[in-house]
Amino acid sequence: MQDSYFWEDDVLRTVKAAIVAKRPLLIRGEPGIGKSSLARAAALKFNRYYISTVVTSKTEANDLLWYYDGVQRLSDAQIQCAFELVEDGSHTLLSRKNDMLASKNYVTPGVLWWAYQPFDALTRIEKCSSACLPSSATLNELRILDRQNSKKGWVVLIDEIDKADSDVPDSLLEAFSENQFTVPYLNEPVCLDSSIEQPLVIVTTNEERQLSAAFLRRCFVLEMKLPDGDAGIQWLLDRATVYNNFGLSNDELYRVASIIIEDRQIYRANHRPGLSEFLDLAQLLAAYKEEIGGINILQDSSMVKEMFSFAIHKDVS
Repeated sequence: MQDSYFWEDDVLRTVKAAIVAKRPLLIRGEPGIGKSSLARAAALKFNRYYISTVVTSKTEANDLLWYYDGVQRLSDAQIQCAFELVEDGSHTLLSRKNDMLASKNYVTPGVLWWAYQPFDALTRIEKCSSACLPSSATLNELRILDRQNSKKGWVVLIDEIDKADSDVPDSLLEAFSENQFTVPYLNEPVCLDSSIEQPLVIVTTNEERQLSAAFLRRCFVLEMKLPDGDAGIQWLLDRATVYNNFGLSNDELYRVASIIIEDRQIYRANHRPGLSEFLDLAQLLAAYKEEIGGINILQDSSMVKEMFSFAIHKDVS
């Protein structure tokens, strides 16, 4: 996979500092500025496995650590009851049934479990399905690795943590402080495997809710901002370089970036265009330029205006 991320020096230094200090990295910034893509880029740059989860208002406190599949357990119990009708009621059968339906067998890993104990997590998903999985390529690599020789660490992205109640981020305090967390159905905590590198945990927030002081104390903090004026234009142009400017001329790309920065001064309510819209629009205009034979696409004002209407102007307030 190609790393299509523009690394600013201060951002790279902050990420490296979080790795060295073994601290989670909290990234603040408006939606679409590149917080989540930084996590994916970090996994590539530092040769780590990658796993992510998006927090919602329905996320529960334990979901980032572990899940309990009570529905599957109920289903298995009903199947076992059906078998009892045709098998004898010996103590051996009852003992086997109780072992199979033990609550510990229905605990599946959350994102931090994968980063702390990947081989244990892999074993668990083979027995009981999980809502949290790394990529299929990562799963296949783990299946063929010798756990004794695997030291490769993880980048864990916990996206939009401010969407959930405060007990969700605060459920991570033990893991961040002790490199372990408690699961009620198990006899011992899930601890970071000593042979594996400390995970880089990247947490993003749009700051819709305030995070607790205890949570903030455990994190390094990076704030991502799109500057105004000429600095903002250059900020966008820098990030286009990793895509070879999409095949647009310098003048064309500069004009697109200028429009984004100008519109940010107008659309200040619910949604301001930013990096995401800039990249989308540049890609659309490059495709259109190729389709019409390479002429300066900014000369076709009607087409450009139409693209702006669905790619940039999203604020209806």
